[in-house]
Amino acid sequence: MPAEPGASEPPAEPPAWGTPDPPPVRRRAPAPVRRRAPAPVTSGEGFVLLVEQTTGRSGDLRWAVDPEPSVVEPTRDAARRAALDLCRRLDPSHPFSEQRRSVYRISADEYLVVVVGMTKTFHFRVSVAERLA
Repeated sequence: MPAEPGASEPPAEPPAWGTPDPPPVRRRAPAPVRRRAPAPVTSGEGFVLLVEQTTGRSGDLRWAVDPEPSVVEPTRDAARRAALDLCRRLDPSHPFSEQRRSVYRISADEYLVVVVGMTKTFHFRVSVAERLA
């Protein structure tokens, strides 16, 4: 039987399993917190610690050095001690849930740290360097 013109149709019955979920809301990831860069180190001012590590997320993982050295020591020996301390206390970008870490001395000025997480293993490198330019 055809509906009369102008008459409203009854509302559609919801499916037996209930109303469908609304489409997911896609939110952008928050911008990374940017720390203030220290004053540039010029030649002859001391030794810096460079940290190379895996950065990024999921499919965009890459190996990178921290943009600016954050530790400056007046002597190479002081920088070597600070580098070893940094290997033990640095909270790296990855893995999310650290289970254990192993520190290896590659040379007098370079360390490699292997960090085992709950599901993946990552590593980072700490080096003592003198800025020349």
